[in-house]
Amino acid sequence: FLEEILSTLLKGARKKWYAVLADKQLYLFSQYGDSRPKVTIPVDTGLTDIEWNDEEHKTIRVESMNQTWLLTSPNPAQRLCWYNKLTGRYGRILESGVKAFRVIEMKQLQAQNNVSTSFESDMASDHINYGDTTSSQG
Repeated sequence: FLEEILSTLLKGARKKWYAVLADKQLYLFSQYGDSRPKVTIPVDTGLTDIEWNDEEHKTIRVESMNQTWLLTSPNPAQRLCWYNKLTGRYGRILESGVKAFRVIEMKQLQAQNNVSTSFESDMASDHINYGDTTSSQG
């Protein structure tokens, strides 16, 4: 869930939202299990600005057209995760992780190929050193 800060002057003035991020939209539901969101915020458009509202990274500011939402989560890890998802940074982190994994995987395959090639060349040299017992002598 996310909390919307309704007033920066009143500490307890918050609205609890059940949030779903899908299809480049942030859907805010007032109750878990609601069939329709109360608020829909487009997050992946040129008209929406998402950034930290404060230096402590406690509040995410979402501005779209003429409306501003201040969102937070009591859990700092969840708050950072929401920020990364809303800004698209989470997807970029995943993509870079997949690329790094593929590089490691390719290096491991190359190392395995080098080991098997080395083993095959050792077997060939052993075969040459000990002679070919299958060839007929004439």
